[in-house]
Amino acid sequence: MSVTRIWVFDPANNTDHEAFGLRGRPNATPEWAENRGPGWASPDPEGSGPRRPRRVRAWMVVASVIAVVAIVLAGLGVWQALRVRGAVASCESMTSQATAAGTKLTKLVQSDEMKDAEAVTADQVEDPDTVTALKDALQDADGTERIDACTVEWYALHPDRIIELPAHTKERFESKREAVAKAVDAVVASRDAKTLADATSALKAKTDQASTLLKDSDGKVQDNATRDALGKAIDEARKLLDAGDDAKAMNDASAALDQATAAVNDSVKAKSDADMKAAAEAAAAQAAQQAQQSYTPTYTPSYSDGR
Repeated sequence: MSVTRIWVFDPANNTDHEAFGLRGRPNATPEWAENRGPGWASPDPEGSGPRRPRRVRAWMVVASVIAVVAIVLAGLGVWQALRVRGAVASCESMTSQATAAGTKLTKLVQSDEMKDAEAVTADQVEDPDTVTALKDALQDADGTERIDACTVEWYALHPDRIIELPAHTKERFESKREAVAKAVDAVVASRDAKTLADATSALKAKTDQASTLLKDSDGKVQDNATRDALGKAIDEARKLLDAGDDAKAMNDASAALDQATAAVNDSVKAKSDADMKAAAEAAAAQAAQQAQQSYTPTYTPSYSDGR
């Protein structure tokens, strides 16, 4: 007589046991212990011992997959949130830099240096094109630039792109400021170059004239100290001409030469007037003396009746 062996699965130990091998040894095979469903070990007629279920329950696989997917999604959510937060922070920082660049541009346009450069006309500079370039740079700097708020959707694939607009705005502000600053420097440099050239030319001409006067006035001045002052002014002017780098000093030297030249001319005129007066007085005295010497008085004798 063959004996049917009934097996049950023990989930606590992950093993199979004979139903009648359990404690208490039931007299009849429990309904719940029969190998009726798939996945249970079939009866072992040969008595080879218990065997494990042939396949894992499906719900365990599904639960594992769901858990893995949930973990991955959670990780992706955290990663995306960090990306968005970092992009917004970077955008706000760049927006602040763009605003600061715009403020610097505005300050330059409204500065006293700019007003001074704008007042320069084409006839005051060595290169008139610099004046035109400054006007063009100011006109370009007068344009408006937009700075948007740093907002980005949480699901954006490239949240870091929100930094591009403020970055470009910052670059444009800096480019405009650089162009204006260069234009201002060019105008000022061209004006200074022409000022220096004009001062050099004027001082050289006056130095040459003063040198000629100093030579021609020798012995012809009423006060020789004026010629000494003119000579010193000429020496100072020549030093400045040799250096050739100080327009203001040259203009001052030109004024000093004018003053010294005028003093010598006045002294020459004073001596000339004095000499003419003295000559006239001498001539008058000599004429008077000659007239006195050439005069001979004539006497006529008179006779009375009592002779």
